[in-house]
Amino acid sequence: MPDRTPIEGRVRDALLRQLRIDIGRFGQNTDAKDISAVMDRIVAADLDEITVDRLIRTVKQQTGSPISTLRKQLSKAQAQARRRSCNNDDEKIAELITEFNQQYFVVNEAGKSWVMRWRWETSLDRYILERISFPDFKNLYLNRDINGQSAGIFWLQHPDRRQYLGGVVFDPTGRPPTNCLNLWQGFAVEPRPGDWGLMRSHIEDVICGGDAQAAEYILSWMARAVQAPVLRGEVALVFRGKEGVGKGTVGRSAVFSDSTACRLLMPPILSVGSTLTCATASSCSRTKHSLPAQTE
Repeated sequence: MPDRTPIEGRVRDALLRQLRIDIGRFGQNTDAKDISAVMDRIVAADLDEITVDRLIRTVKQQTGSPISTLRKQLSKAQAQARRRSCNNDDEKIAELITEFNQQYFVVNEAGKSWVMRWRWETSLDRYILERISFPDFKNLYLNRDINGQSAGIFWLQHPDRRQYLGGVVFDPTGRPPTNCLNLWQGFAVEPRPGDWGLMRSHIEDVICGGDAQAAEYILSWMARAVQAPVLRGEVALVFRGKEGVGKGTVGRSAVFSDSTACRLLMPPILSVGSTLTCATASSCSRTKHSLPAQTE
């Protein structure tokens, strides 16, 4: 019998006392269902073998039932209890795998194994991809047990864990190989009707100085980035002019400063004599919508 806490011991003693009282009320005409119910309670009380044997013999004395019949009923009750326990364990395992799969996934990144998750970074106002080493992940859940094993180790060893063993890709088509983690998470903003006349006027009149052909080129360059994000940018824009005239305004515009396409696909907008105003390909992607579920 396993070691028990004082509280568990008192509960067991109370169950045993009640069992003895109820068995003492049995007689020759006791229904078989009542005897079977007592067997279930004996099993549930998790008593030692000697105590169980004494209770069964008491039932025999009270009811006159053959001892062999009573032992068969006890065995049946024990088998049912084991099945219930297995079902409960299966439910707990399923719940843990579902919970962990919603948060974590194992990724093969350039031949190195990581546990990763998308985590919302409040200071940056976007999701970031967080890497956790296997040892650190195991340590993270050492205080959580399932089937006698750390929850972290159990999930890592489970065949149904979420994983991307094909590697990491950046695929704006949204159709990457199913065993690859797609870093493309869509654009940071949703398209909607609105008035962007001020920005258009700034591009046409300030940036291009009234040159309609140059303005059309810049607008087409921007449109291509959002209409065909799967295609890499082939041209970098260079704006020349005095500091403060508004060159950086285009690069810092809402469309491109937060856009996944700009950060990962577009070549930079260069402001000569000033600073790089549009994020380069090394910047992180950003999304404000919920992350799409990916399955292997």
